[in-house]
Amino acid sequence: MADGPRITKMLLKHGVPIPQSSALHAAARFRQLDTMRILLQHGANVNEVDPNWSNWTPMHFAASKGQVDAMKLLGDVGARSDLKDANGKTPAQLLEEFNTVED
Repeated sequence: MADGPRITKMLLKHGVPIPQSSALHAAARFRQLDTMRILLQHGANVNEVDPNWSNWTPMHFAASKGQVDAMKLLGDVGARSDLKDANGKTPAQLLEEFNTVED
């Protein structure tokens, strides 16, 4: 996904809306830090829940894949780590449950 930032910038330039797009969720899940930064600069909601994925936030998606760098970036810009998903789990609990930390 090396083209992620370029494609994201192109979509933003053409008016594709950021809120409720789940773009930040996907970028967090796949540790696309540059894309995450672009989305955040354009107003992506760090605590937006995805009702199609058990009310996961971007932090939950990052945690489920062991994307600690993405979790840190989200935390640095105000993402809440205490939000629970539809199953009552926090991102930290998902990180522990999936036990997959990527380097």
